[in-house]
Amino acid sequence: MNDEIANLSPATVDRTVINYIYGAQNVFAGAGQNITQIESIVIKERDLDGLKHAMSTLGVSDSDVGELISAIEGDSAAGSQTLGEHTKAWLKALPGKLTSGAVNVGVDVAKAAAKQWLFQYFRIDV
Repeated sequence: MNDEIANLSPATVDRTVINYIYGAQNVFAGAGQNITQIESIVIKERDLDGLKHAMSTLGVSDSDVGELISAIEGDSAAGSQTLGEHTKAWLKALPGKLTSGAVNVGVDVAKAAAKQWLFQYFRIDV
């Protein structure tokens, strides 16, 4: 070990700034913990497992994800091949369904991401 480093005082070491830079999305976090990067998630058309995983990154509980799947299936049974009334109602209620993950990304950002993923799931071009 270099003598200069070995002789640093604990106070000097505590003042060290650490920056983490992830991917092309320019996410910066100084000595970050619990970083949620959602921009790189892409849902394939009709990929329920991918949609479930994406929603869980936002902090949506398993039971609420189950409600989303039920809403999608209910809309499909009613003849909707896109965002039906049940799925729209679930999305509208999303802010109340968010837990710890939403605190990291913000409710508006989380809702926008969920909407984007649902559009990808249904292959809706916006």
